Amino acid sequence: MVANDDQPWLPYEEDGHVHLYLKNLLTPDQIGGCVMLLDYPADHITEWHDHSFTHAAFVLDGIFVNESQFDQTELYFGPGNFVCGPKGQIMRRLAFRHTFLPFRSSPFRSQGVTSGTL
Repeated sequence: MVANDDQPWLPYEEDGHVHLYLKNLLTPDQIGGCVMLLDYPADHITEWHDHSFTHAAFVLDGIFVNESQFDQTELYFGPGNFVCGPKGQIMRRLAFRHTFLPFRSSPFRSQGVTSGTL
């Protein structure tokens, strides 16, 4: 069991902007991957990006929106949904105030995609 009440929310910043807040629950040193709590600010939209690993998330509250460049659709997930993303999928995320628990097989890293590659 992992207690997180005493852990602070850490801002995740890129280009001088806070994109989300996170709590590291289990780290790559502990389990070879990572498990975190992520909290996106309401109405936040990420840049188009991909991940170099398969990843998954369990939505705890709010609405999690995943938009895929592959099929040009927006998928909406509410609390209790388990969402998986394949390695290399170009996506962006929209948030209507949600917190979710992502599972990854490697450390957290997002790779931006330039508009010329979309």
